[in-house]
Amino acid sequence: MQMRKNRCANCNAPLAAGTSFCHYCEPDRLGESRSASEKEAPRRFSGRTLLKSALGLVSLMCCAPLGVFGTLHETRYAIRMDAPKYSARPPPVAQRPAEDIAAMQVFMDMRDAGDRSLAQRKQEWREKYEGHWVSWKGRVEEVHANEGIASQLVLRPEEGQTLKVQVNFDPLYNAQLEQLREGQGVHVSGRLWGYYFLGDTVRLSEGMLLEPAAPRQVQTSPL
Repeated sequence: MQMRKNRCANCNAPLAAGTSFCHYCEPDRLGESRSASEKEAPRRFSGRTLLKSALGLVSLMCCAPLGVFGTLHETRYAIRMDAPKYSARPPPVAQRPAEDIAAMQVFMDMRDAGDRSLAQRKQEWREKYEGHWVSWKGRVEEVHANEGIASQLVLRPEEGQTLKVQVNFDPLYNAQLEQLREGQGVHVSGRLWGYYFLGDTVRLSEGMLLEPAAPRQVQTSPL
């Protein structure tokens, strides 16, 4: 059979000009040659593979800076004590030395009044509030019953104020938390764990739900 021009005389593969055998059929030192069936198929990247790779790269470039920014933002504008959000054996309410500290008192000391720097407010938090036990009332704004990590209850202790209270609970209390509804009045116990300055949010650890209170029974003045 007459071979087409620029084709290997052995396997009919395309050839570079001026050659008779392709790279795989070129006789080696033992006089043997590899057949076309032994050739390694050239690698090809489909359009879908290239698109997935491009999208993955774009996502990484977009999300990584956001994650870094979020971490730095939280580190700068939030403060928290070196204590767990919840422990395996939290102290019972009767053994918690609840102090006469009102949520609005913390807010007034931590708010940006213009006469104190953020560093000064953080220092005041450490000296006056960090680690103290409190017992507060408020209205339910958000409930996040999680598994494996701390569940959260967000309260508004003062109507019309920007202040929020975020209480961290052991997931063992999820059944109780899931029964709460937005706007419902509750009474909680917890330990002053941290403060988020930009969001005016007091954070409590070792949360415990004392008793749901009727909305009309919730105090609207500082405790």
